[in-house]
Amino acid sequence: MYCDLKKEYNNGDKRGGMVPTFEHRKFYRAEVILKVGYKTTREPLVQGIAFSKNISCTGVNIIMADELEKNTELELKIYVSAAGAPITARGRLLWQILCPSAPGDKRAYYSSGLQIYDMSSEDMIKASDFVTDITVKISSEQNRKIIEKLETFIK
Repeated sequence: MYCDLKKEYNNGDKRGGMVPTFEHRKFYRAEVILKVGYKTTREPLVQGIAFSKNISCTGVNIIMADELEKNTELELKIYVSAAGAPITARGRLLWQILCPSAPGDKRAYYSSGLQIYDMSSEDMIKASDFVTDITVKISSEQNRKIIEKLETFIK
C-alpha cells in the first residue's frame, strides 16, 4: 500500500496539516520503462508509441506525445521483451497531465494513467509474471547497493 501526503484541512481548521491518504491498488506496480504501442478505438483515430513509467496487471502509466480526452479507449501493445510477442490489452485513459518541458523539447508530452480492462488470461499471466520477475530483480539490485554502502561503514 502506498501512502501519499496531501495537505487537507481538518474540520475547518485553517492551520491544516499533512494528512496521509492511502491509495488502494489491487496489484503492485513495477517501475520499469517499456515500449507501449497505442491506438484509439474510435474517431478521431490516433496511434503512436509511448514508454511506460510503471505497470501492473490492471494499469499502466505512460508518457505519450498525444493529448487525448478522458475515458478514451485504447488498444495497447506492451513490449515486455524484445524477442517475444507483446502483451495486448484494451485500456481506458483515466487521467493525463502535461509533463514539464525541458529546453530543446520539440513538442509537448503527457503523463497518462491507463486502466487496463480487457486482457486475455494468457497475457494476464504473462504481465503478472513479468511484474513479479522485474520486482525481484530490482529488489535484489537494491539489496546489493545497500550492502555495498554498509560495507564502507562496517569494518
